[in-house]
Amino acid sequence: MFRPVPDHSLNSRVAHFQSRLDSFRERLTHCPVQDDDPGFLATMEEFLRFIGTYEDKPAYAAFETTGPLLEFRSFFAPCVLRFTWVMETRTFAELASKMRRECQKVGPRLDQSTWGSYARMEDAVKLMDFSTCRRLVVMGCGRAPCSLFYLHDWTDVECLVGIDRDRPSLEMAQQLVDGFGLRRVRIVEADACELDYGEFDVIYWGPFAMPRRKVMARVVETARLDSVVILRDPFFTGTLLFEPMAASLNPRLAICAESAAFPGRFILKHYVLRFKPAESDGKLQQALAHGP
Repeated sequence: MFRPVPDHSLNSRVAHFQSRLDSFRERLTHCPVQDDDPGFLATMEEFLRFIGTYEDKPAYAAFETTGPLLEFRSFFAPCVLRFTWVMETRTFAELASKMRRECQKVGPRLDQSTWGSYARMEDAVKLMDFSTCRRLVVMGCGRAPCSLFYLHDWTDVECLVGIDRDRPSLEMAQQLVDGFGLRRVRIVEADACELDYGEFDVIYWGPFAMPRRKVMARVVETARLDSVVILRDPFFTGTLLFEPMAASLNPRLAICAESAAFPGRFILKHYVLRFKPAESDGKLQQALAHGP
């Protein structure tokens, strides 16, 4: 765990943090291009441990405002996606060996290394009442859709839809859904930036549904006003990996609940978003039209 040194100046702590990022970037740049290269995976694990245990909030706040955050994010974000694909492929292999083709809870069949991806959904389920939800969509469900597994295990939502635009991911996810007999789960090939969200009561927006601003615009354009959006968003050093949305939401959306920070790899938390009443939109438009 990295803790700030009290007698070091803020500038020196920011410089030290940036030098660590430079070191990780240099090491990852020289890793072979194979997704499952041991050197790449070990370096990513070390990097994620570093940013996950970093505690110097004043230094990171200064880095966010004065340092090359966007430059580092543009490098580390693809690395995280590559790392996640490898981890999900391993989870797929682990679960595929345990399939019985009958309806089962998936959670008890996960090992400790995969448990966090599943358990992270607990705080999302605690944030809102799912009893009236009939249709829910998970954006970017991935190769081992643990979010869908948790929702199937612990809610009674009639139809759980996972979307992704990566064909191999869809095929793996479908094999697991079929193998565990999850009849309430559907896997659909779709782009989060193009889907019509009007048929869903709840929209789960994970960090890998990108580009994030374009996804948000599509949700606002097509979702029903009575629908709920669950946003999984980065905080603190997680902004090195994903673009944060909670602080720059579309004016039609409002945060009505948020979770505590989840102690996972990617420094993320959940927010429950609802559409503002129609009259709020009208007042906003009037204010914009008349100016200050």
